[in-house]
Amino acid sequence: MSTLATSYAAQFTDSAIGAYQRYISPYKGFCCAYRAHTGKRSCSAWGRTIVQKLGLLAFLAFLPQQFERCKLAYAKHLAQRQASLNSSSKNRKKKSDSLDCNPCDVVDAASNLPCDAVPCDCSF
Repeated sequence: MSTLATSYAAQFTDSAIGAYQRYISPYKGFCCAYRAHTGKRSCSAWGRTIVQKLGLLAFLAFLPQQFERCKLAYAKHLAQRQASLNSSSKNRKKKSDSLDCNPCDVVDAASNLPCDAVPCDCSF
């Protein structure tokens, strides 16, 4: 491939990534896991920098490595989120255990309402 063709391809790739960043990424509902987990540049920002500084061939050579880093960051994020959810679930269980899953006793004592007037949901 000639240098001119490579240059046009790099410019096209740079423009395509820029369009993605401007018109798609803000509306897709989630952000790059690598950026979110590490605080560094997103995969698209990283890619754009590589294309601009080193060219399309370098971008294509290094892209799989960047996606692997992003994949690992996503896995770490999921693990942290699951640990947080497990911790939260244990705390809710402890609270429900302390009430013996009978909010009727607490509400009835506080308000003198009949027990059947209080919805009892022990699903937590």
